[in-house]
Amino acid sequence: MGLATWGENLTAHLRPLPTGVEVTLSSALKFGLVDWGKNRQNIETLFGVIARPPAGAWHPDPSGRHELRWWDGTRWTDTVSDRGQVSADVQ
Repeated sequence: MGLATWGENLTAHLRPLPTGVEVTLSSALKFGLVDWGKNRQNIETLFGVIARPPAGAWHPDPSGRHELRWWDGTRWTDTVSDRGQVSADVQ
């Protein structure tokens, strides 16, 4: 991941969760017994570059049936808006 981890065997596991992403990093030093806090630095670096989903907001309807559809931060909802009128998409 960088010069600080040179000479290490790194393994990264990412697991999606309903509230975010679980990241597990492990390292095997080829020449020592201590990681000198490098795994924490690796995790912080990784979280710094992982894109977060957009917060809840109105966006153009990906289905094309309505002008806007509400994204709740994790999924598209059935709440839609056409010409400023909010309703539920029954399809």
